[in-house]
Amino acid sequence: MKIIGRMAQRIVAWMALVMHACLMIESIYLLYCYHFTDALYVVMFPDSSLVLCAVLGGIGIGLSLLLWKEKLGFKLFLISMLIIGFMYWKNLIYPAYIGAGIGLFFMIFLLPLFFLIRSSK
Repeated sequence: MKIIGRMAQRIVAWMALVMHACLMIESIYLLYCYHFTDALYVVMFPDSSLVLCAVLGGIGIGLSLLLWKEKLGFKLFLISMLIIGFMYWKNLIYPAYIGAGIGLFFMIFLLPLFFLIRSSK
């Protein structure tokens, strides 16, 4: 039984791919800025947190590509995105990243629900 249509599945995969790429690039950029520039930051994330976010971003990009190529089911994709999203949320719970957390919540929880409701009609 198909949950959502092929085009909607590709749209979700594309949005997840962009989101994970942005989070991965941001984590790598912050890690670079912390160690190789003279910029001073009020709040600095631990290196382990930034590396973990970059690795999770890479995993998310891989899963998004698998969903795009239809080699991964949508239910398994949602479950894995929930796990990755929880790990992101756990690492980036600082006030500077509240906006990113809200965007991640919207992407992972509300958008797939919208497609599920829309496809059931």
